[in-house]
Amino acid sequence: MKKVILSFLVQVVLVSFNAFAASSVADLSSGPAEKEEVEIPKQSDSMTGRRVKSEANLYYTGDKKLVDYQKYGNCTEEDGCENTSRSVRAEAKRVSDERKYHIASPFFQPKEKQFTSVTEIYYRNNSVDFEILPGTGAWEDNTGTYKYSGTSIVENLSFGIEDDLSILGIIQYTSADLGIDWDTVLAPYNRDKDDSSKIDVYGIGVQWRFMDNSVFIGTVLGAYQKLVDTADVMTVDAKFGLKLFNSTLYGFGRGYLLSWEGTGYGFGLTNQYNQTELFVLDEDAETSFYYDLGAGLFTAINSDWSTDINLAYSYGEWHSQIYGRAAVAYQPIKNISVSLYGKFVLLDTADGFDESTVIYKDSITPATTVGTAEFGKYSDIAIGLQVGILF
Repeated sequence: MKKVILSFLVQVVLVSFNAFAASSVADLSSGPAEKEEVEIPKQSDSMTGRRVKSEANLYYTGDKKLVDYQKYGNCTEEDGCENTSRSVRAEAKRVSDERKYHIASPFFQPKEKQFTSVTEIYYRNNSVDFEILPGTGAWEDNTGTYKYSGTSIVENLSFGIEDDLSILGIIQYTSADLGIDWDTVLAPYNRDKDDSSKIDVYGIGVQWRFMDNSVFIGTVLGAYQKLVDTADVMTVDAKFGLKLFNSTLYGFGRGYLLSWEGTGYGFGLTNQYNQTELFVLDEDAETSFYYDLGAGLFTAINSDWSTDINLAYSYGEWHSQIYGRAAVAYQPIKNISVSLYGKFVLLDTADGFDESTVIYKDSITPATTVGTAEFGKYSDIAIGLQVGILF
């Protein structure tokens, strides 16, 4: 029996666990986007002027009353006194203390001995129409729609070993509903359904921020993930950004090496009548390689609000797609952030795929090939909420 994948898009939560919007969640067929962090550059004692701004461009401070210069040298700004070195240092320290790094940034990661938790809940819905082609088996000319809807709760954990090196952990619990609506079968037998609730993903990884200066920032990540009852996944992720004023323009690439449990993979369900219906995508595969390539723009609107948008191409072996993702985050204090995102497919080559072998089995009938299916009208959308806490 071929391996059944509950969601017909093999689902992987990228181990950019603390990597908020850009990668707390990623699908092998529609890759993710991550989050880490930058260093606060040291301010020079020779600075003049009263406003201190970090070149990191991701740090912001609200309007605050300036230092009372009467405390330094018994003179005031109105007296025409220049700022002393001591006053400038004090102001720089105050602003540094008030700086707030956006946890929702795609380049966020905790510093040494810091701990980050990103808890996420998201809903995903995807579907595809199918037609069992004429002359291919006993179910020829039947048409219908395969549907998946599921809600997942994900816990992403990250601990800073050093300022630029973090270890990562993830665990995901999913409650999913599967269904096949048959156009050519009379009610009430035209609706097959199944449901599943379980821990379906867990993993561990390491992330290294290899560059972070006033212009560039970059990270690499390596991780192992277990897709329960489906596959072992080795993931490599690289991200590189250019800092532009209050924004970071970045590109990313991810690779996934999947080792399937058993031979072959596909999607399907076992319905309420204990009948198994499978759409096999590859009958012989023992391993598969998927990848994502994309670009994004993170913008810190002010000290509390930020946005992150990205567009990517994803290769999933039996199909490829172009998808978009947009997120908005609110961070009222230094160490808590809330982010809302949406993800949607713009183009997918699953439409027109006509090589899916259809297999049927029940308590009496052994696994039997009943036709070959062609797909069309593919859709996929996800919305999610993430809460990040830095300890």
